[in-house]
Amino acid sequence: MKKFAFVICLLLVSTSAFAAPKAFVPNQGDETISVIDIAGGNVEATLNATSNPLGIAQTADGSTLYVTNENAGSVAVVDTATNSITGTILLPTGRPAGISLSPDESTLLVADPIFDMLHAVDIASASVNGSLGLDGAAQVQYSADGTKAWVALANTGDIEVVDTASLTISTTIASVGTNPGGLLLDGANDRLYVATQGNLVIIDTTTDSVADTVGLGASGHNASGIALDTSTGLLYIGNSDTGEVKVIDTATDMLADTFTPGGEPRGLALTPDNGSLFLLDRANDQALVLDPATGTVNDTIAVGPEPQARGDFIVDAPLAPIPARQVPTMSPIGLLIAALLMLIAGAWVARHRNPRQSK
Repeated sequence: MKKFAFVICLLLVSTSAFAAPKAFVPNQGDETISVIDIAGGNVEATLNATSNPLGIAQTADGSTLYVTNENAGSVAVVDTATNSITGTILLPTGRPAGISLSPDESTLLVADPIFDMLHAVDIASASVNGSLGLDGAAQVQYSADGTKAWVALANTGDIEVVDTASLTISTTIASVGTNPGGLLLDGANDRLYVATQGNLVIIDTTTDSVADTVGLGASGHNASGIALDTSTGLLYIGNSDTGEVKVIDTATDMLADTFTPGGEPRGLALTPDNGSLFLLDRANDQALVLDPATGTVNDTIAVGPEPQARGDFIVDAPLAPIPARQVPTMSPIGLLIAALLMLIAGAWVARHRNPRQSK
């Protein structure tokens, strides 16, 4: 009886308590999102995005992704358990790129570099509740406490510090570098990493000032993708011009290594266990799976045409719940017969448990 009850309990437990790592790869060539089962190393689904998917933000539990549709002026809402687009949030302007989700997951900040705007989107109502004009706003990153955000301006090379409550500029970090694109926050160490064309700029987030600058090598370095392994302190920056990945030791702020997997890196992300580094190769329509310690390419996964992502495109997605099975029902006569059989069986069991009653 105990074993039976245990099995029933297992069946009643929702599988959503478990998770599996997936990569959601935006493909700008055919306006789709390839969903990669990381454990299996294969594309398990392809989602039809609206138009030119690019920027990605995710909830803390990995259950939902928000993806900017660069040519449609909207944000797609993706359910990572079911691999489906469950909604679309329309924006006032038509070329959104970077996106960031507030720590309390109530608001999205969306940067539009073509129309020079930063939009604040209320998730509950799926509507824009404020906008701020910023020249060439390309990428955005919320602070750990949600009180401010940093916005990289592609046209001026500045970083604007925005008060998120009033949606106004509080500070300008001037001229950090040409075409600042990749932003990555290390909240535990009060650092914001800004990958520019030629340099990695490190901003002290307590003072909103430049703390250090690390050269990325040859001129013309076009930073495209940034990822941080917090366990090792190694920061990875892709270079779409040379097919390289620069490795920075954040403990010393020095160049530690250079990987040369080739192709055209247009997005980097680490798996949840930091065991693999995914590189989106836009030139060859594939995702390369690298060993983050050596840069060795361990796997190559074909995706859609022109893959490219701004933001962390790997999530620990919850498994889709198993649909409840319909319980068979009986007619009134069937129920009566079943009850009689149970009574007979119970009497038989009771009689044979007591030998004295059987004599």
